[in-house]
Amino acid sequence: VLREIYARETSAHVATVRAYLQREAALPEPHLLPEEVYRACHTLSGSSKMAQARQGIRLAEPLDHWLRRAFNSGLGVRHQDLVLLADCMVAMESVAMHLDESTGYFVNHMELMQRIAQADRALDQRIAEAARAQGQHVPLAVDGAAADDGEMIEDPGDFDPEVAAIFTEEATELIDASEQALATWRTDPGSAEYRAALKRPLHTLKGGARMAGITAMGHLSHELESLVMQIDNGAIGADEAVFDIIQASLDELARMRELVANGRPAAPARAVIARIQSLARRDGAPPPLPPAAGAAAPAQAPAEPAHSVSARAGPPPEAAHAELDTLIAQATAQLHSDLEQTALAPLDDELGQPRGGAEQADEAAADTVEGELLTPETEPPAAPLEPGQAEPEGVDTKRVAITFGRTAEPRATEEGLLAPQPVPPGREPVATAERQEMARVDADLLDQLLNVSGEASIARARLEQQLGSIDFNLGELSRTVTRLKEQLRSLEIETEAQILHRHEDESGHRGEFDPLELDRYSSIQQFSRALAETANDVASIQQLLENLTKETQNLLQHQARTITELQNGLMRTRMVPFQRHVQRLARIVRQAASETGKRAELVVEGASGELDRQVLERMLPPFEHMLRNAVVHGIEKPEERLRRGKPETGRIVLELHREGAEVMVRLTDDGGGMNLKAIRDKGRALGLVAPTQTLSDEDAMQLILEPGFSTAGTITQQAGRGVGMDVVATEIKRLGGALHMETKAGEGSVFTIRLPFTLAISHALIVRTGEEYYALPLPTVEGVLRLSKAEVTAHLGREAAAFDYGGQKYRFQYLASFVGLEPSPLPEQDVTIPVVLVRAGEHSTGLVADELVGSREIVVKSVGPQVSAIRGISGATILGDGRIVIILDIGALVRAEWRTRPQAPVAPKDKGDRRTFAMVVDDSITVRRVTQRLLERNGMRVLTARDGMDAVTLLQEHVPDIILLDIEMPRMDGYEVAAFVRNDPRLKDVPIIMITSRVGEKHRARAIELGVDDYLGKPYQEAQLLDAIVPLVERRRAATGNRVYAELG
Repeated sequence: VLREIYARETSAHVATVRAYLQREAALPEPHLLPEEVYRACHTLSGSSKMAQARQGIRLAEPLDHWLRRAFNSGLGVRHQDLVLLADCMVAMESVAMHLDESTGYFVNHMELMQRIAQADRALDQRIAEAARAQGQHVPLAVDGAAADDGEMIEDPGDFDPEVAAIFTEEATELIDASEQALATWRTDPGSAEYRAALKRPLHTLKGGARMAGITAMGHLSHELESLVMQIDNGAIGADEAVFDIIQASLDELARMRELVANGRPAAPARAVIARIQSLARRDGAPPPLPPAAGAAAPAQAPAEPAHSVSARAGPPPEAAHAELDTLIAQATAQLHSDLEQTALAPLDDELGQPRGGAEQADEAAADTVEGELLTPETEPPAAPLEPGQAEPEGVDTKRVAITFGRTAEPRATEEGLLAPQPVPPGREPVATAERQEMARVDADLLDQLLNVSGEASIARARLEQQLGSIDFNLGELSRTVTRLKEQLRSLEIETEAQILHRHEDESGHRGEFDPLELDRYSSIQQFSRALAETANDVASIQQLLENLTKETQNLLQHQARTITELQNGLMRTRMVPFQRHVQRLARIVRQAASETGKRAELVVEGASGELDRQVLERMLPPFEHMLRNAVVHGIEKPEERLRRGKPETGRIVLELHREGAEVMVRLTDDGGGMNLKAIRDKGRALGLVAPTQTLSDEDAMQLILEPGFSTAGTITQQAGRGVGMDVVATEIKRLGGALHMETKAGEGSVFTIRLPFTLAISHALIVRTGEEYYALPLPTVEGVLRLSKAEVTAHLGREAAAFDYGGQKYRFQYLASFVGLEPSPLPEQDVTIPVVLVRAGEHSTGLVADELVGSREIVVKSVGPQVSAIRGISGATILGDGRIVIILDIGALVRAEWRTRPQAPVAPKDKGDRRTFAMVVDDSITVRRVTQRLLERNGMRVLTARDGMDAVTLLQEHVPDIILLDIEMPRMDGYEVAAFVRNDPRLKDVPIIMITSRVGEKHRARAIELGVDDYLGKPYQEAQLLDAIVPLVERRRAATGNRVYAELG
């Protein structure tokens, strides 16, 4: 087994090296050695030791040593080194295939080892030559700059970690701006405007890198800027080879920036610089500059030669002249550019133009730069002289020393460019506008503040919930006060009538007394009047409380607006444009295409849109995985695409747009699509699919989301490791998003991702099943329906007919079956039932819930590693009433349930397996609340009514299992309600328990006569009430063959 693994791994690494050799074969020297090639050969050495392959060790160890030195030096390799590397790969393949052979079998290994040793010695010479050339390097601008460059490259003490940290952030934007400018320039190679747009960020990047002490980036960006200036000068033509080397240089700068950002040193890119310099010498000398009109004839050249020419020996005189002309043209362009910048610097300061930190760093680095410019005899002065005007004294036209810098006193020049000029009247300088202040804030602090604002939202929601309860109770109090006033008024009328009647009867006996003088009469009147005053006082207090409640509600609304503004402001600080990562993703596509021998381009639509920084940072690795997959598994080879009638270059489109509180990301490629047969075969080989199981296309696509799943035949840096789409699916799940996949053979694939716009505040649908509440993230919900009982019954169950909605088939299923609860049966009355539609490919499901609470803004809370590891749980949240609610990953639950559940549909055990439905009718809110809580604690559903009339109204829509009834109530008393129930054919079998403070035999007999089943007095014992309910409900359900579901007591 170990040998088989060694052979397979060796084959994968050999393929990586050969892909590099194929790419570099047509390119000029030197050949830049990428890290993946060095790593492949390094791994070959280690795996040979692990497999105890002696012949592989003898060859791989010196090969690894040579390539590691070549990689670290940055000089790359030569053509003959590529041939040697190819021969070594053939030998390593032979070792992997013939591990048991003796040493004599591998006859060419000794020769290869000698060639590796020769290449290593040649590398030593090249490193020494490069070190010598480093000290004598003549830059493309001025000698002073060259000296400065050399110092910076060799002096690591200039590195400033604090400045480097700031610079790496700015470097990202500068490199992205450079790549955008290059892409625009490619469309119009002759445009000077596009060239200038590329030079500006390169110039700023150079200065910032030098100030931060990152000399490798500074040197490479300097050479790249010089190359663009040569093109500006006409010394080099802008063709594809130029654009390719510029793109490769920008990629190398991006790689260096990543190294510095991760705290690792960036090695000098000598191979890339060598290719730039060889390209700069490719086209020879530029055309001579025309003489200025009216210029005087040049003076005769002095006999002494120029001494500032580079001391390089070897090239013939013609080549030296061509190189000299090229350097002169480059220096002239650099001189004009620097003069312009020096001249405009004071104007920038006066006008208050803001400039980037890197630009200021570059100016500071260039303050003392001095250089000498060589001018041939035939070249006119930079500024033409007027006819008859003599040259300034002391100026040598063949050697001009130019000093750049900014001193305390401005220096006047011959042209008077920087000389102060008098200000005309009325044109005095105006005070410059204030610069906008910017503050750097730690991203973790912003996240913490946003979390605190979310906690404030939760606390406000709980206050609103409590205030709502207070408002409801105040309403109950208002109705109670109204009833009390009515009862007191009746008492006054009845009392007054009785007293007047008695006065008439007793007038003959006590005529000498006035009725008001009787103690009994005055006491009753005083009590009734006192009760009336008390009722008025209670009404006043109730009105005062209502006013305070309204004021509190207004304050809470104001607080809600304030918190919303705070959250919106904090969320805006988290928003970042997707555009800043486009170049990084395009670089991934270019690298993947280059390493696989394919051609592909990335098109991003909607890149100007903004996303939450945390969402974007967490989704960038999944985006990279998907783009690599699109190139490696989707896009075909150029020749195959041509055979299929497609363009040679594959097209990958990444589209982003916002839909409400969600962000839609769609990744499309025009490749060959997914190989569903290979996916099915791999699934069977891994045991994910039974040998006889038939998978639909959508089910087959879901297999690529399994951990460790890969259809690649060999393991490479780009594919075969099985850590691609499962990482994507896991991250999307953690973010509360959804992933949908489509593919069509020969035409490509489409991946649609729905993500929350921000992680601070999410939107979810709250549903109830049984006694539990759950939150479904809105991106996972396709829609919500309210259907009749008959429609739901017709589609409920796996074998039932599917429900068609929006062109998608849905099969209805109880939500309780996904969360381990017993499903509740559908209500007996014909009411609408909520159904939540969840899309999961072939198994798209309509979830039948007991109650649809509604959509809520929620703050997602982490549930810890133990709970989050459970399939189907993505987090938790806290509702306004303090209830903790689990957030379900319902898509994963649906797919897992349909994959594992038996073929027979799972339905409720029988109609009796449900909670008892009780109605409590009492005019006392205290009695209603206490009874309701008692029954709910014991597994019942409870419906309450304020009085008899309210109960009759509710009974028109609901049929309870039992009714708990008071006697004395306004509008309609308990006896009237009992008579109504017993005379209604639909309700006559419903048991009635009368609970009243009237425990006399007369009241009990009247209740029994009306058909009341049991009679309890107030206050009652809880066990006594439950013991009375159970037999009555069982007796009623026994008539239909059912039993009580709830276990009471």
